[in-house]
Amino acid sequence: MPQPNDLSRSLVALDHNSTIIAVVELSQSSWLVGGVVPGIERQPRKKLEPSPERLLAVLHRWRAFRISDLYAPFGSSRAQRY
Repeated sequence: MPQPNDLSRSLVALDHNSTIIAVVELSQSSWLVGGVVPGIERQPRKKLEPSPERLLAVLHRWRAFRISDLYAPFGSSRAQRY
């Protein structure tokens, strides 16, 4: 008998060393963005005005930080200074 689709299980492996995970809480007055960014010890949070452009800017900044951290010389990680 075929099993129904179990949408609670991912069929794709998640690479925690290269994936930015972002959670966005939306309201009419403000948006709260939280994330898990590889290379950053703490989990960044940012309160924004409701604006898709601002949200994308935050996500692009986190991605740029991660990319620049990947190419930094060994031992000079910016993760502790973020």
